[in-house]
Amino acid sequence: MRLRHGGVLIAALASNLLFLSPCAAQPGNSWTYVGGGWDYTAMSYDSAVKPYLPHDLSGGFDVHVGERAGDYFAAELGYLGLSDSRMSRADQQPFHSTMTVSGPMLDIYGYLPVEDNSLSLLATAGLTYFHAKSDVVLSGVATRTAKSALGYRVGVGFEWRPSKHVGFRFVARYQPVYLDKVSRDATTLEQNIDFYF
Repeated sequence: MRLRHGGVLIAALASNLLFLSPCAAQPGNSWTYVGGGWDYTAMSYDSAVKPYLPHDLSGGFDVHVGERAGDYFAAELGYLGLSDSRMSRADQQPFHSTMTVSGPMLDIYGYLPVEDNSLSLLATAGLTYFHAKSDVVLSGVATRTAKSALGYRVGVGFEWRPSKHVGFRFVARYQPVYLDKVSRDATTLEQNIDFYF
């Protein structure tokens, strides 16, 4: 499946979900929101390349737009970018590497209010079409591996809404990252802020 096919699939699903989700809410009880956040990701690598690639992608971000249907459901379309680099120590064989993962994402959220609707537990599942790329320069020899693939992601967490217009989300998420002979999957911790309209 090529990149454009994955993008078309996510766009089609997003248009249906974002327009249908308000129908699940009572009139006057749905909100559009925009947001973004910081992502910290721990990668799982093949043993042959693990010593040379950054284990944690701390340079991560996401931006998104969504529709909240009442207190219990939301649908969201966004973009995720993860990246980091690593260099050898003085006592190691010289190398420099980078790892990047980026692409569109479509997520569905289910919320369970637990405290006057200001604090909610959440579970989420979605689709991604990530482009993953690794670059390693080892003793002057450069190796690049890149691949785009459609995958899924799932997570759990909580949301705190101190007001009806602002929400803070904290999510732990698992997502496969398909990159031949390099990576298998990733675990991400997300901290997001959302602005409701």
